[in-house]
Amino acid sequence: MPIDINGYLKSITAEFMAQKNRVRHFIGLDHLPSDGAWKEAVLRAMISRTVPSRYAVASGFVITEEAASSQIDVLIYDTLVPVLYKGGDLVFVQPSACAAVIEVKSSLNATTFRNAARKLADICDLIHQYERGTPLFSGIFAYEEDGGSSSTLLRHIASVARRDHNRVVNHVSIGPDTFIKYWNRNPDDRLADYNHWHHYTLRRMAPGYFLHNLMSFLAGEELVRGNNIWFPAEGKEARRNDRQPLR
Repeated sequence: MPIDINGYLKSITAEFMAQKNRVRHFIGLDHLPSDGAWKEAVLRAMISRTVPSRYAVASGFVITEEAASSQIDVLIYDTLVPVLYKGGDLVFVQPSACAAVIEVKSSLNATTFRNAARKLADICDLIHQYERGTPLFSGIFAYEEDGGSSSTLLRHIASVARRDHNRVVNHVSIGPDTFIKYWNRNPDDRLADYNHWHHYTLRRMAPGYFLHNLMSFLAGEELVRGNNIWFPAEGKEARRNDRQPLR
């Protein structure tokens, strides 16, 4: 019997949606920082279940000789590289340890999306100043969507990149349905130097696609290899709404 990967991806979304307001039932809306911290912890826990053992998941900062990054909600780092300091779920690492940086939001509209993308682009830029050419997963994950057309979101994510590969935010999941991915190669013909973002509507599957794209990145894009148990066979290009070039 073939596996139901669509159903599995939808179950990931259902799990996120079930947990997102769990703390709010106790504290209401009077302690939103704690509610936000809970949502970050939920994503870190979900990632930790399937992340390769070489990597660790925390929140933290990237430290260089000239500057420190702003705080990173989800920082995935290579455990083969020594950390500068680790206490609880907070870690301080050098750029060479960074595998993925993720900004987590409870909800996003067009304006808050632009601000989140700018913050993450600045972090990517700092890392790439020291690790040029090293692949980095950079993502925004929001539990709810509060407006913003596909063209507006793509325009914002391109504007903060400033036509610079080192500032690219390459994966976005907003609410249950909206997914954005940056393609270095054209997904249709695999030609190089494509460099576009694609905006998709993936009904109740966006968080699952985000997680599985993260795992694919950490595995060196070698998850499928003729045995596709990670993504629906029909792909997602038929669900593409819009695209945006880097340049």
